[in-house]
Amino acid sequence: MTYIVVTLKVDEGGEEDDDDPAKIAGASVILGTDLKMKYHVDIIDEELLEGIDQISMRFTRNGKMATVGGVYNETTGYYVFSFENIPPQCMGDNIKAELLFGETVIAEKAEYSVKQNLSNILENNSDDVDLVQLITDILTYGAAAQNYKDYNTESLANADVENLGTPSTALPKKSDKSVTASLSDTVYFTAATVRFDNVNKIGIKLSTTENARLFINSDEITLGDELYYYTDAIYATEFDKVFKFTLHDGKTLVQTLTYSVSSYVYSMQSSENAEMVALANALYNYGMSAKRYAHMLNCDGEYIYTHTDNGDGTHNRICSICGYVETENETHTFDDTDGECQF
Repeated sequence: MTYIVVTLKVDEGGEEDDDDPAKIAGASVILGTDLKMKYHVDIIDEELLEGIDQISMRFTRNGKMATVGGVYNETTGYYVFSFENIPPQCMGDNIKAELLFGETVIAEKAEYSVKQNLSNILENNSDDVDLVQLITDILTYGAAAQNYKDYNTESLANADVENLGTPSTALPKKSDKSVTASLSDTVYFTAATVRFDNVNKIGIKLSTTENARLFINSDEITLGDELYYYTDAIYATEFDKVFKFTLHDGKTLVQTLTYSVSSYVYSMQSSENAEMVALANALYNYGMSAKRYAHMLNCDGEYIYTHTDNGDGTHNRICSICGYVETENETHTFDDTDGECQF
């Protein structure tokens, strides 16, 4: 399975004044392991290009500042500045962007947010069904995170947004979780969870000794006094990726666990914590919508579907390029001539 970074359409800015030395021409939301906003800058005054290493962008959100350098995009001719690691509950927070030459502000976008960006994209692309669904599920995820974190709940991310669609309600049909019995009385897994933050990770809790060794997939993790040990940040298009955790007592393999974000979402359906269930479900649907949109955007016309036999008279149709599952548990359609499923 291949992860995909999803880039949404650019929300373009207005026309510059004749005297502007530079212009913030637009911004786009990027879905990767985190939620980020990329600002696209047109350097109009050619004299500024002679000191391009002095140009940076300062972002301010909730009183905290971050200053970053830009990267030139040869295709668009713009310099791109990225504001990264935006927590999902902060989609409605104002982000002030100031383009600096040295310490002098030469252009700014003072009032803006992820929510505003996505609302503008919706307004201009209301006939793009897949994009509308993705934006709807992103903002639904943001609102669920706000409710779970009790953060600015009087102004939810999906409130008062025109052209918003109906949120997806899909749920995992099964869990990828499997765990073997431990061969040790002292080295074993005790819990598995998902960490919800500006990035999402799977966390594993252990009972260990000084001889214990933990591997996530094939990478050994240094053990210490941490309560949980985490995977790397997981891409939005990877929520159904299965991670393999193995525990060793010295050189002896004593226990194996497989787990995914989808496994966690599946397990949460029996929880009595309504806010946590809503957040898990919204996260899952946001990820599935991101994967579907990336599939439609990047694979259209170039892929073939592979056929996965489920062994129960059904199959799955899976994109051969990105791994997107178009349909699950579809009933076999047999050809009377050769007896093979025709899908």
